[in-house]
Amino acid sequence: MTITATEIVTARAALGWSRVKLSVTAQVRPTLLKLIESGSRPGAQMALDRIQRALELGRANYASPTMTPAQLRAARALIAWSQFKLAREAKVDLLLIRLYEQSRGQYRAEVLRMLRTALESAGVVFVEENGDGPGVRLRKAARA
Repeated sequence: MTITATEIVTARAALGWSRVKLSVTAQVRPTLLKLIESGSRPGAQMALDRIQRALELGRANYASPTMTPAQLRAARALIAWSQFKLAREAKVDLLLIRLYEQSRGQYRAEVLRMLRTALESAGVVFVEENGDGPGVRLRKAARA
């Protein structure tokens, strides 16, 4: 799967990399990277592959759903789930949940995806950054 311009920008920001840093790491001209990020040059497959590899090496988790430790804690509280219950429902190690909620360490996209999916299945809706910060809420009940 090819990385998108939005994913590149998001991953670069998550790493704290400038466009120059990414272009040097990916061995892509900065002007080409700028065009790709702006969406003006989507078909440069060789450059996109290099950029994706550079971001992967930089441990950017561009494919992960966004979920902050605070959102995880709030989501659990909203549905009254313990860490143990979430670990069981998501089929992940309890220690991973404890450490993530304490903002200790970075985790694979798959682990965060499993946590988020379990919470969403229980009715939690994740609200992305909208100017007031990310959050969580309960899904509206279906009307009869």
